[in-house]
Amino acid sequence: MQYFLENTISEGNMFILHKARCGTKYVILKTTRIKDAMYSEILRREYELGKTLSHASVISTLGFEENTPVGAAIVLEYIDGITLREYLLVNSSPSTSSETERKHILHDILDGIDYLHHRGILHNDIKPDNIIINKLGKARIIDFGLSYSYDSIYSGVIGGSEGYSAPEILRGKGHAGAASDIYSLGLILREIFPNRYKKIAKKCTQTAPSLRYQNISELKRAILLDDSKPYIIGY
Repeated sequence: MQYFLENTISEGNMFILHKARCGTKYVILKTTRIKDAMYSEILRREYELGKTLSHASVISTLGFEENTPVGAAIVLEYIDGITLREYLLVNSSPSTSSETERKHILHDILDGIDYLHHRGILHNDIKPDNIIINKLGKARIIDFGLSYSYDSIYSGVIGGSEGYSAPEILRGKGHAGAASDIYSLGLILREIFPNRYKKIAKKCTQTAPSLRYQNISELKRAILLDDSKPYIIGY
């Protein structure tokens, strides 16, 4: 296929995302910053994992192309939207972002992560920059470059983003299962609802993995229970 570059969407330490056009369709080309065997293998592994995923809250992986204008690249669907970080900056007051909208976003994120966990996949890098809010207000989870799968075909890479990843991930000492992603979700929960779900967020972000919620179902039940109690919107 022939791709025409439009612009660079983002540049990280490992990967670069480019918006490109293929015929009448926009896509994202994800390529490595450094062109060597190790980074190429990480890119290929991410593709092998991504192509098996199919969920409304997870970005779709369309293919892998060796020869694009930016070299070997994963071809991803283009999502017309903004990151969760940008969304929270723009919608910082109740007049522009209702509690209902935020609850829908949280629901999408939890559903997407729950889907991954049931597939035996830990995202490992959940943060506001890796969640896109599209024009319809739907949340989509992106970036599986540091994800871990229990499937031996895709073992993944141990690592994460400081400030959002669980302590055991940042120490590079392995994973605590779903509880590692739940730590990151607790931090996300605080950002989406700074004055609500405080006890839930605190449990999510306990240093010891055994003290956190152990799966998304437990976390969802805790949120539902909290929602059943009287609450006055105050943020």
